[in-house]
Amino acid sequence: MKGSLPNQDQTDLFRNRLTSIISLDHELCRLAGEIDWQWIDAELDGYYAREGRPSIPVRTMVGMLLLKRMYDQSDESVLARWVENPYWQYFTGETYFQHRPPFDPTDFVYFRKRVGEDGMEKILSLSVRLHCGSEVEEEVLVDTTVQEKNVTYPTDTKLAVKIIKYCWSYGEQEGVRWRQSYRFVVKRLRLATYDGGHPRRRAGGPPCSAQTANHRRALGAGPTA
Repeated sequence: MKGSLPNQDQTDLFRNRLTSIISLDHELCRLAGEIDWQWIDAELDGYYAREGRPSIPVRTMVGMLLLKRMYDQSDESVLARWVENPYWQYFTGETYFQHRPPFDPTDFVYFRKRVGEDGMEKILSLSVRLHCGSEVEEEVLVDTTVQEKNVTYPTDTKLAVKIIKYCWSYGEQEGVRWRQSYRFVVKRLRLATYDGGHPRRRAGGPPCSAQTANHRRALGAGPTA
């Protein structure tokens, strides 16, 4: 049978309520007020029998599982920290500070077997329900930082070299005897045109445009019979 939290609306003369010793502005207090606990209680109602011994309250068990997920705790450690933390106790529905865990760590295993995968998905969907409402932003900030292109430089020189190599390969297939292959010239020109705009490159040789013209002349070298 599904258990429920005891009705503790009446003030205890010898104990202070958690609301009187904690800050209600704490993130867990605000989150506890946003979660629809009645919805998850009704969703998991079908996993419990109508008769028998009352089980651990759904609010307590579900709250423990959420704390376990949010703070990356084990079954044992989440219960140990729950005893020390009044905010965790408030999140799971307690009214007064408790000095003992509400259940044994093995009850986590029994609860997971009871609700199965579908029940655990319903528990995790609580976070989705918190953000189900659509929001319209008045303005959108767009990062328009220009990214560098993943293109090697210089592309014109690489294209010219590829054309020359294709001509060499095609000529060899056709049995053409080249008057001059320009292999070493192409290699030298390729190195010379690399980063031709650099001051040292400009000072040490002809401009990049002149080197490109040499590439074109190399392309124009025709075969001889």
